Amino acid sequence: MTTIYFDPDESHRFTSIEAEPCPGLEALTGADFLISDLPIDPVENTEWHVKNGTLFVQLKFNYDFVTNHEQRHKFPARVQALKIPHWQCVYLFVGDDREKEGYFTIGGKNPLNGIPYRTFMKMKAKARLRGCHVEWIRSEAQLEEWIQVQAEALEESHRDTIFTKPSYVWGDGDIWQQVEEVSPESVQHILACGLPGFGPKRANAVVDYLTRNSYPVCLYTALAVLCQIDEKGKRVHKIPSIGAEYWKRARDWVFRCQTVDGKEDDNKVLGSLNLCLHSTEDQQEFHRGAESGLNTFHKYFEYELKAGKNGQLAYNTAMQLSRKFINDFYRARQLPGEEIVF
Repeated sequence: MTTIYFDPDESHRFTSIEAEPCPGLEALTGADFLISDLPIDPVENTEWHVKNGTLFVQLKFNYDFVTNHEQRHKFPARVQALKIPHWQCVYLFVGDDREKEGYFTIGGKNPLNGIPYRTFMKMKAKARLRGCHVEWIRSEAQLEEWIQVQAEALEESHRDTIFTKPSYVWGDGDIWQQVEEVSPESVQHILACGLPGFGPKRANAVVDYLTRNSYPVCLYTALAVLCQIDEKGKRVHKIPSIGAEYWKRARDWVFRCQTVDGKEDDNKVLGSLNLCLHSTEDQQEFHRGAESGLNTFHKYFEYELKAGKNGQLAYNTAMQLSRKFINDFYRARQLPGEEIVF
C-alpha cells in the first residue's frame, strides 16, 4: 500500500489527492510531500523511510525555481543531513518552461527579470550535483498522475520478478560503483544473468516439461533436457517454446569455453563436457552414481507413501519413475568426445 504525506503548507494542492498531512515534514526534510510504501509517520521515523526507498519531493512552481534561492538550497542541505540517497530526492518543477530569445520564460510570456535560459539549465545541473534529481510536469493538473506513476513504480520495484536482462534494485550499495559491460553470450554474462533470451516463457515451459515427466525440478535437469542428444546427434527432449535454433544455441552456450579476455582462439567446444554419465572405470565415481540412483528411488518412494499409497504400490511406482529418470538422463548418448564422468 502506498501512502502520500504532505506538509500542511501544501494542503491546497492535495484536495483531490488521497494523502495524509504531516506537520513538520518540510522543516525536517525539505520536502513538500513524499511517497512511501507503508503508512509510517516520516517525522517520527525518518530513518525507516530513508532505508526503504521513500521518495522525497520538493515542488517548484513556475519562476519559483529560479527566484527562491533560499528554499532551493535548503532542500539538498536537509536531505544530505539525513543521508537520503540522491535517487530518493526530487525537485519537481511545475511549469511550461520555454526559451524566448535566449531567456527563461513560462508559457511563452515575457521573461522574468531577464534570466537567461542557460542560467535555468545550470540551476538544474547544480541541483543534480547537490544530490537531487530534477523532473518537471507542464501544469499542476498533471501532479496527481505524476504521483500515481511514482507510487506504482515504487510498489512494483519490491515484487519478485524474473528478468530477461540484468536488473538492479535499491539497497545500501554504492550506485556509482564501477561496472563493465560484457557480451550477452559470454560465460560471465550467462553465469550472472542466465542463458540469453531465456525469459519467463521459456523458463515456465521447461519447468512444466520437467513436472509433466516427473523429473526433479532443478538446474541440472533443466540444462539436461535443454541439451541432450541421442546417438544420431538429434535432441532427446522436445520442449514447447524451445525451437531447434534456440536449442542449438543453448548447447553452444552450455558447452563453450571462454576465457576472461574473450580471445577468439579461446572460444572452442570443450571435448570433455557432458551432462550425462556415459561410462566410467573409476570406483569412486561409480559409487557416486549408485548413491544418486538410490537417492532418486528413495525420493519417489517416500513421495508415494506420503500420498497414501500402500507399500507394494508405492514401491512399484517408485521403481518405474526411477528407471525412467535413469534411462532419460544417464543413458542418453552425446556427441563423441563430449562425455565426462561424475
